[in-house]
Amino acid sequence: LLLDRGVLSKADKAMLVAAVKASKETGMPVHCHIMDAKMVHEVIEVLDKENADYQKFLWAHADEEAHKETVKLAVDKGMWIGIDNIRKGTSPEKFELLSYVMSIDYGHKVLLSQDYDFYSEAKESVDNHPCTVIFEEFMLYCTENGIDEQEIIRMMTENPANFYDIDTVTKVIE
Repeated sequence: LLLDRGVLSKADKAMLVAAVKASKETGMPVHCHIMDAKMVHEVIEVLDKENADYQKFLWAHADEEAHKETVKLAVDKGMWIGIDNIRKGTSPEKFELLSYVMSIDYGHKVLLSQDYDFYSEAKESVDNHPCTVIFEEFMLYCTENGIDEQEIIRMMTENPANFYDIDTVTKVIE
């Protein structure tokens, strides 16, 4: 889901409820793009009312505002945390949020990505495609500042496999 900015609209709330119901029926997780930290509080109200499984819910773009109190609330509920806007020049701020999440022992439920529209960047540079930033800049910055490279690799391999739980989904389809 991609929710609008601002307050949770009726349409977004209906989509959120439908996604939770579909998740309960199929076992598929809900990957929800929430761009405003304040909206997370409204989303939690809906999820609580629907008795949602927070283990199956990802707050994508938690890094958009990197509001630590709201991230902690999401962590306390058991939500997955998405740090998704990793792009050239953002490593220090993304590292800060990742370090915070790891300091509260939650690195095992973080997804890392470069979820942004990088078409214009790709057009401008044929030497270094923007998709390599996560490997060539972000990982290097993290390792230089105390996060083990294997931990970052695990976040990009094991964590998505755990969140999307392919075995459960396959059983539902069969």
